[in-house]
Amino acid sequence: MAMLNRAAAAALAGLPRGAVHACTDVTGFGLIGHGTEMGKASGCVLAIEVNAVPLLPGALDLVEQNTPGGGRTNRDHFSAATAVGAGLDARRVQLLFDPQTSGGLLVSVAEAFAAEALARLSGAGVAAHQVGSVESRADGKQVAVTLR
Repeated sequence: MAMLNRAAAAALAGLPRGAVHACTDVTGFGLIGHGTEMGKASGCVLAIEVNAVPLLPGALDLVEQNTPGGGRTNRDHFSAATAVGAGLDARRVQLLFDPQTSGGLLVSVAEAFAAEALARLSGAGVAAHQVGSVESRADGKQVAVTLR
């Protein structure tokens, strides 16, 4: 949220053709909303490690008293396609539904290029974090995001 996504996009563009499978900016639908749309469109499940997602300082303390209407709307809309693992901090989960006007990028990179992508992003001055993986979707299931 503190910088434009231009440097990240340029760093990712330097990867070999086919290394990036999907990419979206995390804006008004939050991380889960954008992840859900990516998973549905790709016919897969994004498995997100909730505790691996970096948070702004103080965000956990504020989420219970200051969830915007968009955060509640996102949760209502995307919950049906989201499986939430047992024992997760409800505040962290709620933050993943939080709408942003200018978030970072959610990128699906081929596993063979994940380390290179992280190195390129870091080299471009971009704070990048691997927050999950992509899995096959079971036939007939509507889940597009799994939170662990």
